[in-house]
Amino acid sequence: MLLCCIQFACAYFVDNVKFLKPSNFDVLLNDITEAELRIISEMEGAPYLNISTLKPTFPVEGIVMGTNRRYIVNLLVRRKSAAENPYRNVMFMIDTGSPYTFLSTAAIEAMVNTAANVPEMLKLEIQGGQPMICYLSPPDKHFADVNLLGMDFLEMHGTQIHTDWSRKTFYLHDSKSSTAN
Repeated sequence: MLLCCIQFACAYFVDNVKFLKPSNFDVLLNDITEAELRIISEMEGAPYLNISTLKPTFPVEGIVMGTNRRYIVNLLVRRKSAAENPYRNVMFMIDTGSPYTFLSTAAIEAMVNTAANVPEMLKLEIQGGQPMICYLSPPDKHFADVNLLGMDFLEMHGTQIHTDWSRKTFYLHDSKSSTAN
């Protein structure tokens, strides 16, 4: 195992330098598919991948779904900060075990407006703010048709999740909205 040591003011930080390529990442999902995301999206009143007229704000309410208690949330996503690229409703499953954010082929196609030459990564604006690199959900993995919101997004936005277990809902707060509440 390769280790990297960095010294800061007489303290050593040891970091494991194993790098997991996004194309090698996998998570076993046997209860969430794109079909379920579409149904949930319709139930929540934000049809999947449709253009949204809403402005992205925090906090965002999501639902805790199923016996596996999956955190599912609709977020507004667009390719560039421009009028010709409106926000679209994208239903994500939050995965704190994923270092990356992934979008399904259908979601990436909606962002580039074509089914030809679907890129493996794309710089996207999720729920406003700074654009970030998102990856195509690997077609040979167990979550190929699911959008995963990973730790890269959660860290970038200083996100906190506040769960109301009795209602099976949660609020996703960014660093600004969590200090206001």
